This record gives sequence, C-alpha cells and structure tokens, in this order.
Amino acid sequence: ALVQYAIDTPLTKLAPRVGKRDAIRAWRRSRRAVDALAARLKELGVETARRDTLYLAGNLLDAGELEREHEARLSAGFAGRLLSRGELKSGFGIRSRAAIMSTGDLALDPRATTCASLRAACRAGTKIQAPADIVDIDARTSRVVATAANGRRIRSSHLVFATGYEFPKSVPQRGHTIAST
Repeated sequence: ALVQYAIDTPLTKLAPRVGKRDAIRAWRRSRRAVDALAARLKELGVETARRDTLYLAGNLLDAGELEREHEARLSAGFAGRLLSRGELKSGFGIRSRAAIMSTGDLALDPRATTCASLRAACRAGTKIQAPADIVDIDARTSRVVATAANGRRIRSSHLVFATGYEFPKSVPQRGHTIAST
C-alpha cells in the first residue's frame, strides 16, 4: 500500500475554503501523521520504504494550476519537484502535461501492518471482537454498549468501526459526519 501525506484537496483549492494558515496546518498534520506511522511501524518491526509519488496534471488541476500548487507547497515547506511533459515521458513513460513529484510517502505491507498493530493493541489490553455484526449501539458519555446480531453485548469506553467508506446506519447521527473519504 502507498500512504501519502497529500490530502484529498490540493493546497491551492483548500486555502480559499479554510484559510491559508489552516490549509497548511492540515497538510502539515497529514505529513506528520505519515512520519509518525513510519516511526511506529519501525518500533513494531514492520518493514516500510519511503517513496516518491507523482501528482499528474488532470481534470482537477491543469498544468498551469499544477505549477501554482507546486509553488504553494514549496512556500509551505513541502519538498517537491515540478516535472515537465518531456521529463514524465522519458523518466516514467507517462503521457501528461506536467506533474509534481513529492518525496517522503510511505510504502508498506497492509497485512503485516494490520497484524503488528493488532498484536500491539492486544498486548496493551485491547480486546478484539470479530466477526461481529453490530445491530444496535447505546452510546453514553462514559461507555458504549454494542449489541451483535447474535445477542452478544460488547461493553467498552470506546468503539472503533473499520468500515471503509460506509457510515454504519446504527451509529447515532448526532455529532457524527463524514467530511471526506
């Protein structure tokens, strides 16, 4: 898997929406999260590798907008290089008008990462209930009770759903939203 620090929204598109300071802050926090993940996986003995990545000109950012994005990233302290059409063709065999090459993203084995993370969580006292088809949730300030389809009740102070892009219907909607995929 490739874990990138670049968030879903380019810096030049995010800044007008939330302000330049907060946009840069979001990008920096994402970068720090990737670095922290790499450090934690190293502690757990999971092999990772740093990778350069390409962000190609396309329907969201054309070549001119990509150049402005590159400048915005540089001024915010993010290393990268703007590649021309010729550099993309000769270096990667890619036909695109331009690209930003970013450094410091992370390649990892998702299975090894998941297994090592779950083992560490269990050593710290986490109990994993799987598989569990949760049909009801009673969430209070100090505890959560999740009821499984088989009637089993799981009591905890915290509950984590790993559902991908779907928001479970049983999660109380008040106070919860999906802001981005």
